[in-house]
Amino acid sequence: MIDLVVFGRAAAIRAGQIVDANAANPVLNQASVDQAFDRFDGLRHSKGALPTADLRLEMQRTMQEDAAVFRTSETLAQGVEKMTAIATKMDDIQVTDRSLVWNSDLMETLELTNLMPNALATIAGAEARKESRGAHAHEDFTERDDDNWRVHTIAKVEGKDVDLSYRPVIVDPLTTEGQGGISLEKIAPKVRTF
Repeated sequence: MIDLVVFGRAAAIRAGQIVDANAANPVLNQASVDQAFDRFDGLRHSKGALPTADLRLEMQRTMQEDAAVFRTSETLAQGVEKMTAIATKMDDIQVTDRSLVWNSDLMETLELTNLMPNALATIAGAEARKESRGAHAHEDFTERDDDNWRVHTIAKVEGKDVDLSYRPVIVDPLTTEGQGGISLEKIAPKVRTF
């Protein structure tokens, strides 16, 4: 919570320094605006057979069952298969409320369109990672593996398809001098113990 306060304040101060409150708003990219409205109206008028709440519950249960904190290769592989099948159902979504005021059905559908790619990325990334690290407790790979997995997972999600790539973790300090001129030293990674 304190991070939100500290960095939120810092962001607000910086925004106040670079944003000209008296400047005119820039001209919007009309193609992007049209695309956003087309997506919004397409979801609002969805006439599929599957209510949003049912699909969201299916996604939630799969994540809880197959991508829980304690995971195995088997459950993760099953979870990827299930989540891929669930994601294909997004095209059959049903929104019954077409109104523009206090439309919880539409809001839940918009939320689901954001949750689904996150669920796919999470479970596919976890299934690929053959180690235990932090909240990812892989029962088949109980040790942390810095040689192979000290990387950031990057997931590109298109519909039901997930493409994973990786980038190295930045291990050197971005600056050599801390607050008050104190020299910063590199901190070696170590296994978290409780």
